[in-house]
Amino acid sequence: MGETLKASVLLASGRKMPMVGLGTYRLQGSNVHKSIKSALSLGYRLIDTTPGMEAMTRIGISGHPRPDLFLTIKTMHGDRESAATLALRTMSALKVGFVDLLVLRSPAARGMEPEHPRHLELRMQGWKGLEKLHKEGKALSLGVCDFSIAHLESLLQQCQVPPSVQMAEITPLNTNSPLIAFCKAHNIVLQAYSPLANGHSALLSHPKVLEIAANVGKSPCQVVLKWTIQQGICVIPKSLKAEHQRENGNLDFCLSSDQMDQLSSLNTGFKIGWDSSNIA
Repeated sequence: MGETLKASVLLASGRKMPMVGLGTYRLQGSNVHKSIKSALSLGYRLIDTTPGMEAMTRIGISGHPRPDLFLTIKTMHGDRESAATLALRTMSALKVGFVDLLVLRSPAARGMEPEHPRHLELRMQGWKGLEKLHKEGKALSLGVCDFSIAHLESLLQQCQVPPSVQMAEITPLNTNSPLIAFCKAHNIVLQAYSPLANGHSALLSHPKVLEIAANVGKSPCQVVLKWTIQQGICVIPKSLKAEHQRENGNLDFCLSSDQMDQLSSLNTGFKIGWDSSNIA
């Protein structure tokens, strides 16, 4: 598989996180553990888990040495159940004593309208619970997902343990340059989810992507993933098939600065996921 799957980045927590991992979002049933088993056999080390699929994930990671595994789980916050309680329940279902990265899945509290004034209050309550798990050694690093710059600024002003990772949708069609600059300035590592836009033709069949792929002798998926990690952004592409996992992990090539600029110029703000910027 080359050096790509061995590459890692140092987090603010002092831990190392693989640059390339396996996403499992929207995989269901036995496809979850099949995908994980396949990826681990190919040399993947980072597994980004899917809420509700803990049993299948547990089967997938069973037998794999825990020190050679980087496990990410996500949790939500709100009035009814604390983020820490939900995270502990997930760890129990996975039968692990700690996770490598615990992510607050959204800036929005569960069951509330976007403009509700309590989002910030509940978000900080949730984060304080995550900080407690970090101090207890149950979450080695903490992260957030889909936080805007404003959300990150308010969190950094009030937290004791800053986020090490920000998960966000970043592709050549949604370059998110201001967020990249902010995270770099605050030592927050970016990890791109849906880095292939869920296979959308707007990205993978774009004439410029196809042209560059032909020029470098790689697939459109490889070109898009390389564009991402060449900026120092980690990726967690989802894939069930071993041949796609092998392709996604084989990124031992370089794009020229001109090719990088050409891909970045495709930015239109096109997104697969949701926009969290309207959350208070």
